[in-house]
Amino acid sequence: MTEDEIAELERTVQEKETQVAAQIAALLALAETGFDTSEAEAALRREADALTALRQYQATIIEVRDE
Repeated sequence: MTEDEIAELERTVQEKETQVAAQIAALLALAETGFDTSEAEAALRREADALTALRQYQATIIEVRDE
C-alpha cells in the first residue's frame, strides 16, 4: 500500500470516527427526550463495528509497512 493510500485510509477512519461520535450524540439526545432508540442503537452498533474493522485493517497495514 502506498503512502497516499495509507493517508486516505487514515482520513476514512477519521471520518468514520466523526460520524460515530455524531450518532452517539444524536442517540443520547433522543433517549433523553423519551424516543424509542432501539433502531438507532442497532445502526450505531453496525457503524461502531465498521469503525472497529477499519481500525484493525489500518493497524495491520501499518504493522506490515513497518516490518
